[in-house]
Amino acid sequence: ANRELSDVQCDYVGVDYEQGAWMAVHHLLQKGHRRIAFLGGIKTSSTWIERMKGFKKAHDEANLTIDESLIIDMVPTREGGKEALTQVIDQTDPPTAIFCFSDLVAFGVIQELSARDIKPGEDIDVVGFDNVPEAEMYHPPLTTVSSFPRSIGVKAANLLYHKMNEQDEELQRLILKPQLHIRETSSSS
Repeated sequence: ANRELSDVQCDYVGVDYEQGAWMAVHHLLQKGHRRIAFLGGIKTSSTWIERMKGFKKAHDEANLTIDESLIIDMVPTREGGKEALTQVIDQTDPPTAIFCFSDLVAFGVIQELSARDIKPGEDIDVVGFDNVPEAEMYHPPLTTVSSFPRSIGVKAANLLYHKMNEQDEELQRLILKPQLHIRETSSSS
């Protein structure tokens, strides 16, 4: 579940990461942003690769060139988010919005922005990915893409159960549709 393995044939359950990233970046582009950073995640992971496809697709549809200096791969943690932000926020032409690989990265980004007296949702928009429970309670509440981990877990467990009972020998690939939750860090108001 969550990450596809390129060198192993196995069942897979996940969310459409490309579509989720596209939804997040499209939202930011619709708000008028033209310099959007993509922070966090490991470039070699299937989830990062898929999210990058969505990031690029949204830019391509808007006829915008991506500034590669605004793409920082980093461990997907709060500390990674803080570190990635420092690499883009002090640029001569910093981003006006940030798409984060995960909510954890976004929390680190928001903490570092706050330490610099930059207000997420007012001075710069921030969007995460995963919709962990803390996202809605965070201050300010985080705009994020839901990856439905509970549904993925249930579907993966059901697939495993059927495999263990030899009820299904064919490999399956189940992809859930993502959902964008717009909150204060990039609200339309």
